[in-house]
Amino acid sequence: MTLNRIARLAATALLAAATLTAADALTTGTAQASSAPGCAGLVGKSVDVTLDNGLETRFDFAADGSQVTGTVEAAGQSGAVVGVVNTVPIALGQAAKNVYLVNWNEAGQLTISVTLNLKAKTAQTYYSYPSGGDVRAGELHRGTLRCLG
Repeated sequence: MTLNRIARLAATALLAAATLTAADALTTGTAQASSAPGCAGLVGKSVDVTLDNGLETRFDFAADGSQVTGTVEAAGQSGAVVGVVNTVPIALGQAAKNVYLVNWNEAGQLTISVTLNLKAKTAQTYYSYPSGGDVRAGELHRGTLRCLG
């Protein structure tokens, strides 16, 4: 798998989400409440994430917290294709007050983890992928987020 292909897969994967279950997040109310100005949780909300590699993705979280739709708005140096839209089932959890964890698996054995800090307006994403044999490679990217409502 080439690095460019991996970058494209990762960018597409940024359009999905999560490994703490949406049902758990919704029943406890953790994904719905936040005191962060402009952001009131993620369920039913939209955020725009811009990473250090220039990838900009809009995430629209479903009103029931069961899925997210991601749209690549800028590719930067990620290898992603602008305009790609992907809707996937998710699980969503709250790691701390105003901090949410989104994690998912994509086709091609790509695993994505995203932490969104609504108060600090920061994002961190880590993705791992097969790199030969039983070994996985990974990349960490940091960025910012904007709450869109």
